[in-house]
Amino acid sequence: MQKIGKLLSVENLDKLANYSFVLYGFLLPLSRAAISFFSILIFAIWIQKLIRVKDFSIFKEKAIIFFYLFLIFSAISLFWANPKYFGFGADILRKYMYLWALPAYAAIIDKKYAKMALNAFIWGVFVSSLISYGVFFEIIHLHGVAPQNPSPVMHHIVYSIFLAFAASLLLYKILNYKKNRILHTIMFALIVGDLFLINGRTGQVTFIFAMLLVIYLRYRFTIKTILLSAALLFSILFAAYHLSENFHNRVKLTIHNTIDAIENENYYESVGQRIGTWFITKEMLKDHLLLGYGIGSEMPAFYKYTKTDPKYRFYKELGFPHMHNQYLQIILQIGLIGLLIFLAFIYFIYKAPTEDREIRDVKYIILTIYLLGFLTEPLISHRNFSMGLFAFVIGIVLVFSKREKKIAG
Repeated sequence: MQKIGKLLSVENLDKLANYSFVLYGFLLPLSRAAISFFSILIFAIWIQKLIRVKDFSIFKEKAIIFFYLFLIFSAISLFWANPKYFGFGADILRKYMYLWALPAYAAIIDKKYAKMALNAFIWGVFVSSLISYGVFFEIIHLHGVAPQNPSPVMHHIVYSIFLAFAASLLLYKILNYKKNRILHTIMFALIVGDLFLINGRTGQVTFIFAMLLVIYLRYRFTIKTILLSAALLFSILFAAYHLSENFHNRVKLTIHNTIDAIENENYYESVGQRIGTWFITKEMLKDHLLLGYGIGSEMPAFYKYTKTDPKYRFYKELGFPHMHNQYLQIILQIGLIGLLIFLAFIYFIYKAPTEDREIRDVKYIILTIYLLGFLTEPLISHRNFSMGLFAFVIGIVLVFSKREKKIAG
């Protein structure tokens, strides 16, 4: 019993959590099972530490407070949701399990391991990118993955977010550190190439903004910033447009669909679908602005509304599973009050102080990618991988914020 007690000591469990977090960083882009397993494992270690050590300091973090307010308010919204769709709401809340580990990461992961995990994540994305190229060149065959859209283990929109974030981190390292610059440049080129190979317009657009942000963070507003930004942007887009048939066709299709949706009210294609949701949401919120429809009831209410106007008839036919927009999804679920709680959570992440320049800049990069990505996909309510990535990176940011505030106090 003494051996078991020693094995399960707080110190050993902390080590297990930190080692697991590094492994999790590597496996995050490669395995859905890893997201579930390590989220539950680290969360369980944190809970037992709370019970044994009674260190509740993490709950003083404003970002964590509003994080839990958002989850609790979402759960409470079941009381004003349509009881007929209670199961839908419960299923969305269940998916939030991938976010519940965020405070655990912030509370028990050490700085050293947090940075190791971030580097492990880059290597994980690089490995997934090599697999993607293998599928594209038909060297590797994966069930359900076509060479025309070689996203190995997750939906191509979410995969594009992973690639955009990893590429941005590599560009940051290239511009700021001499160590391993050649290796990082090769990895950067391959990951960016993969990003424009798949059908992930969301990640492609967010990467462009993140890339410009990385250059700004390094050089601020100077002639060098402008020239470097213009050169990189032109080189990447020119190469992607002329070397990737997939990207070339998607650009043309996006332009055509956007014009068609605005001029002809054609909401059938993917871009038109997203544009149409803004108009529908505006009408739906006239009587449900403050509290929304209740989590799980928003999509049935959406489908009911689309029947009232012939130009929206396509949505039911398309099997529209969600609003393809995180902001619209939240405001329909829990209203303006819920959206403001969520935005306060994001704000306090942004304001989280850290003296580590690299982690501070990582915070700006991840928020840029997600806040833009939210415009086309509900990345933290319907997509497991992107929920896992969000919790992973924000957890790392809060590790550094919490530690420094603790020392300062």
